[in-house]
Amino acid sequence: MNDVRWSKLTGVVLMLTPVAFNVFFTLLSVTFGYPDILREPTGEVLRRFDAGGGSLVAIWYGFMLTAVLFVGLAILVHKVLARRDAPYMADVYPVVDLARPDGRVHLAPQVALEVGSLGAHGGGSGHPG
Repeated sequence: MNDVRWSKLTGVVLMLTPVAFNVFFTLLSVTFGYPDILREPTGEVLRRFDAGGGSLVAIWYGFMLTAVLFVGLAILVHKVLARRDAPYMADVYPVVDLARPDGRVHLAPQVALEVGSLGAHGGGSGHPG
């Protein structure tokens, strides 16, 4: 499978896995009262589970399988991001570096130098904000 197909597959799985997880979680909430039922006594939980029958068991299995899908999702994301030519980390740096904990704003070192030189030559305050 080529890189584009891996990327598309990863994108589809990235979208469908959380949706499936939420669908099964909602079904459990509506049919079984999950997670609130876990605060009830054990006997009540077991009675309600038994009353749910095979459909409730199927919903639990679906919910469990969505958790297993997250393992495959991690593998797919790693495969896509581990390519040598993947520019993702280079794209993330400016976003992460945009607002620093010390309150200073940095777009990139070169931009900071240019903004600083504008301030030194009277072309601006030297502060981007």
